[in-house]
Amino acid sequence: QLSAPNVVFQSVFFLDTLRGWVCGDSGKILATTNGGIEWQQQIGDRNMLVNDIYLFPSGVGWAGGGYGPATAFLRTTNFGSQWDSISDIRLSQFSFLNDSLGWAVALGDTRYWRTTDGGRTWTTSYVDTMRLGTSTQVSFLGESDISMDVVDQNTIFISYYQMGTSSTNSILKLAKSTDGGVTWIITTVDPRTGNRG
Repeated sequence: QLSAPNVVFQSVFFLDTLRGWVCGDSGKILATTNGGIEWQQQIGDRNMLVNDIYLFPSGVGWAGGGYGPATAFLRTTNFGSQWDSISDIRLSQFSFLNDSLGWAVALGDTRYWRTTDGGRTWTTSYVDTMRLGTSTQVSFLGESDISMDVVDQNTIFISYYQMGTSSTNSILKLAKSTDGGVTWIITTVDPRTGNRG
């Protein structure tokens, strides 16, 4: 039974039918080795939100998130028996193809991140921009308003909500890259009608 009073879980990840993890607020990561019948807490920090978690069958994995002054990107090499902070970047979702190459997105930001050293350092690039007066801004609102899927080292999808000056000119967007994030093809969708722009 999964019991963690007053904790909202943000993400769940299973390697197979037995081994799985959940993460959420209060900095909690819990693990199961029997398909969810029993859970053990691996870490917990009251000042941190863990948004996402991902592990490989080798035991290498990552967890990340944060709010306020508490941010961390965590890495494990032993299925979460020990989690080490390897950077202070705040990410809401990430995906790794191997223990070195990964991509990530974050709420409230206009960029995507890419790492080639397992999350220790990151480079950033802009997916999309919207001109608002003299500034360039894209707004991502809410946990469900940005999502990413990495198919392979070249093909990446990011969906997000771009806020306009009112609900009538806010749009949903789907960005697709076929060159590892160098260039993007962006499709817009009117959330009121479902029509593509």
